[in-house]
Amino acid sequence: MTSPKQNIPVASGVVLGDMTKHVADFVKYALSSENHNPGIYYFAILASACYFESVLEEFSNLWCTSKASQDEGFQGRLMEVIAKDVSRATGLDTWKKWLRTLYGIEFPKVIGEDWKTLDILFQLRNQLAHGRTTKFTHFWNTDNGRFLGMTLDGSSYEAPFKHLIEKGVMNVPEGQVPNADLLLTLNVASYFWLVVERSIASLEKIPELSELRRGATSGRV
Repeated sequence: MTSPKQNIPVASGVVLGDMTKHVADFVKYALSSENHNPGIYYFAILASACYFESVLEEFSNLWCTSKASQDEGFQGRLMEVIAKDVSRATGLDTWKKWLRTLYGIEFPKVIGEDWKTLDILFQLRNQLAHGRTTKFTHFWNTDNGRFLGMTLDGSSYEAPFKHLIEKGVMNVPEGQVPNADLLLTLNVASYFWLVVERSIASLEKIPELSELRRGATSGRV
């Protein structure tokens, strides 16, 4: 008879580690040169969010695996159900709930000031993945056709643009109409990747998380 532990989907350890390594390698390649085109940075931003989610999934599945290994009965079956739910999780708010449920961790407090940037990263990931257009509103002088200004209000990318400008990551020269290419630069992709790495480092400082990861690496989980 198959034990509950064996039924849990393999989504941690070597399998997940190999996948996240490839994603991280791609992002590092994308950030390795200023000569890449905007398409590379487009995928680097998507990959940064994917990498962060994969690390969160790894933490969650390690928890389920460790708990299931302690009990072959009800607890093991319960952990199997939780592991399946975790494998379908997506989005920062969903992971916030899982970390609170599994570890008692208040995700935003652990991440601190970077929480807002992570939220913007996940918003931008969704907008880019679904092909949302910029939809800026431009104002022109109807007499001479001269550009007077623009507004981000109502734009799909309003929050990312404002956040990146506020943080000094994006510079919009006076009189220039912002466009999607300003989002797809080395500066922007590097900024998000730095925050992802810093956030993972913050999570790894939590004793229970770091202990589980060390156990998986050494084959104890």
